[in-house]
Formats: sequence, structure tokens, C-alpha cells
Amino acid sequence: MTIKAAFWPMSGGAVREPFDPNQVLIERTGAFTYSALLPAGIYDLIIAGGGGNGLASNVMGVIFYNKGGSGAAWEGQIYNPVEQQITLYAGGLQQDSYMDLGGVRVITAGRGGDHKGGSTGHGGDGGIISVGSLQIIQQRLSANGNGGERGVTSYTPTPAVCSFNGWGQGGSNGLEYAVAGGIRLQYIRLE
Repeated sequence: MTIKAAFWPMSGGAVREPFDPNQVLIERTGAFTYSALLPAGIYDLIIAGGGGNGLASNVMGVIFYNKGGSGAAWEGQIYNPVEQQITLYAGGLQQDSYMDLGGVRVITAGRGGDHKGGSTGHGGDGGIISVGSLQIIQQRLSANGNGGERGVTSYTPTPAVCSFNGWGQGGSNGLEYAVAGGIRLQYIRLE
């Protein structure tokens, strides 16, 4: 003879989602810090460093541009196994963006480099992406930024590698057309 019974966890009920599925927790650009306790679960993350400074020089009536580099970027889904502290920083122009999880730096999206020198100088280097120990579910992008062009007559800025809002685009004339870094964190599901 068997006895039919329902099993409930000792906590007295079903596990609840900490947020609504697909809820965006933070989406910011330019010199902004987000810090909170992050519940366990799967999250979508986009992070990009800020764009670098370019230079326009007038040489015998012709404008030449040494462009700033674009910021590095990372995009994908991560798994946070336990509730822990998260700090995300969206870098402004010429600033790195980063993510700390549990007090440890796990992602740095480096800023685009500034032009080097005057009219005979060079474009800025692209930012460098650095990813530490992190449980990655899906990686859509992990890219260093684009280097800025040298001595060209086109004012078109250095394109961003980030697919979201042009975050990290490099400048062409000073910080003209440069775009700050950014962060976007979206809750997906528990597991």
C-alpha cells in the first residue's frame, strides 16, 4: 500500500524569482556606479569602456584627423551562483568600465586610447578587454576596441565594437563624436 503525499520544501513554498523575467536592472552610460546585492540567477550583461580623444590639425588649409580609439566591450549571459555584492561602473569618456562580483574584479572593458601627438602623430589604441573568473552561459562578444585612424581627412569617428547604443565610439576632433562607456544588466531567470 502506498501513501500519496505532496512534498513541499522546508521553507514552506516554491522558489520565487527575485525579479520579473527579462527585467532590466540597470542601463546607464557615462561615469555611473551601480552597487547592490545580486541574487542567484542568470543575467544578461553588456559593458563597454569609453571612447578616446581624437585630434584635428589644419595643415596648409587641409584638416587631418588622428582619431581616438574605441572602448573594449563584453556582451553575453552570466550565471551568479549565490547572492553576492555586485558593482558595475560605466566609464565616462576616456574611462574604463568594470564589473566586480563578490569583491573581485571579473571584467574590465578598457577605454579607447587618446591620439598620440600632433598632425604627424598617431590615432589612439583600442581599449583592451579583460575577463577573469566568471561563469559564462553565453558569450556574444568579447572584443578589444578599434584603433583610431591616423592622418585622414574624414571626420568619421572610430566605430564602437559594442553593439548597444554606440557605447565607446572614439572621437575624431577632441571628444567630438566620442561616446562614453556603458553598462546594462538584465535578469533572465533562476537557472
